[in-house]
Order: sequence, then structure tokens, then C-alpha cells
Amino acid sequence: MEVVATAGNGREAIKLAEQQTPDVIVMDVSMPVLDGIRTAGEMKRQGIPAEIIMLSMHYNSALVQQARRNGASGYIVKQEANSELIPAIRAAHEGTLSL
Repeated sequence: MEVVATAGNGREAIKLAEQQTPDVIVMDVSMPVLDGIRTAGEMKRQGIPAEIIMLSMHYNSALVQQARRNGASGYIVKQEANSELIPAIRAAHEGTLSL
């Protein structure tokens, strides 16, 4: 695994995803300028092929559904990230992660 970029907001994330073409993107639901769910949707509309995993402070079924509709393949609550994030990244890369 290699981190190829970090973004401070949703618009920057889209730009970097176009430039770096990552396999997997880990993105916070709460980002400035453009939130993570809308950013994921825009990435998918633009044809960015990366798998997207959303991170959130809270589990919220409505947010999970929005993330799914906008192209995210995973949703992880931050307090579970220590144990779940790396396996989720690997599963997303293999195409076996699904919300």
C-alpha cells in the first residue's frame, strides 16, 4: 500500500484523484467545501474508477445509504478504523468490499 495524495477538502480530493488515479480512496464524510458523500458522487459521475471508503464519526443508516447511492463501496465508523480500515482497503482493492 502506498498513500499517493492527501486532500484538505472535497474539491481538492476530486482534482487529486484525477491526477493520481488511486485504486482506493479513503474519505471523511465531513469535509469542507464539498462533503465526502457528494465528493464520492462527483468522482463517480466523472468516471474516476477508484473504490471509495467513507469514514465517519457516527454510524448513521441514512448516511450509509447516501454513501452507497453515491458510489462508495465501504463505510467505516472512525472508532472502528484501527481494526477495520486496512482490511476494508484490501477488500476494496480486490473488489470484494460492498456496503
